[in-house]
Amino acid sequence: MNLKTINSCIGQYKVKLSDPQYDGWRLWELVVQFQKSWDLNASDMSQMYKSSFEFNSPLWNKDNYYPKKAMERYINLNEDLVRASFKDLMNEKREISGRIDRFAFQCDELYKMDRQLTEKVEPHFHGDKRMIFIYLSFLYPDSYSLYDFPLFKLFMEKIGSKSSPQEADIERYVKVCKTLSVLIQKDKELIDIVQDNVFQITNDQLFPMLLVFELYGFVGHYEF
Repeated sequence: MNLKTINSCIGQYKVKLSDPQYDGWRLWELVVQFQKSWDLNASDMSQMYKSSFEFNSPLWNKDNYYPKKAMERYINLNEDLVRASFKDLMNEKREISGRIDRFAFQCDELYKMDRQLTEKVEPHFHGDKRMIFIYLSFLYPDSYSLYDFPLFKLFMEKIGSKSSPQEADIERYVKVCKTLSVLIQKDKELIDIVQDNVFQITNDQLFPMLLVFELYGFVGHYEF
């Protein structure tokens, strides 16, 4: 990665954040709502899940993309299996790629069970890992970034990566995001801008991995 190019991207991103018309702080609100409600030991998992995603967002609800609705069906179908799958996914003692692969596999199995009851059902939409990383990054916003592979690949190309990232290489994605998080947090001006805007939302928590996603999304021309 070209450090000079990355710093240039951060500079352009700061200009965007300083625009009075910028309205990207909604993402921090979504994380706070999730953390306030998420509890895998809740007696009513269906209600807990719905409360965690109480606010609507194109991250999980847009044309031909409904992973939240699919998971709500699966909780009603087999709550114990879904609960166990989430506990495995959130277990930081296990390596990340295996957790994600197992969770996606269980979603496939739940989809098959769903198909046995209803002939025409929507897919679960977790195969591209975007929704899986929402669960992870919303619970651990200091450790995981949101995931959008096409944007991430474009970002890596623009900052001069010597090798093109592979979608299956989750370990590399997590490692690169952690490196970007360190670089971002060294920019005091950027951190001051963010804290000034999210203090009331997050009680002065930065959630740095949200900035990583915003940065590579900004470079890849992602619009919230």
